[in-house]
Amino acid sequence: LLPEIPGVPLLNQGNFADKKYDNICYVLKDGKKVDAACNAPGATKWDIKAKGCVLVDAVMVLQYHGVTVGEDSKPVTVENLDAWLSDHGGYNWDGGLDLRKLNKYSNKKVSLSVAGANNDTLRNSLCSLGPVIIPVNSPSTGAPGHHSVVAIGRDDPVNPTTWKVNDPDGGIVTT
Repeated sequence: LLPEIPGVPLLNQGNFADKKYDNICYVLKDGKKVDAACNAPGATKWDIKAKGCVLVDAVMVLQYHGVTVGEDSKPVTVENLDAWLSDHGGYNWDGGLDLRKLNKYSNKKVSLSVAGANNDTLRNSLCSLGPVIIPVNSPSTGAPGHHSVVAIGRDDPVNPTTWKVNDPDGGIVTT
């Protein structure tokens, strides 16, 4: 049984409903939000509440590791990291965050990447590196891998696939 990693900040992406996310937009088609060019008629910028789970996760991990100021000499906040990533090629065409850019942003204090993980890999990473960003099913649609959380430990000694996580969707600790 892994205990919970103490001191991992808990942030809520819902607190950023009025803050733009990257430079990506959507239009409404048949009542659904569909990615679109920002110069398209009726285009609206996505906000961090809707698209920013990995961004918010990254700030939790950076702050846990003691990164309080980014490469831009500004405090590490969700808004400041989003602006830096937008200006430094930290997002792909559809708003996906390139975690490798965090090494530069953190002045080489934190290096994150996306890799396939199983329970053993996740356990080993938690023990040696601290909190880990992992993909999970979307809380709104159930789509696999369309949301992310920060794994902070395990709280179920019987079920080795149950992890304790900080979920930016609501800013809650859950399993």
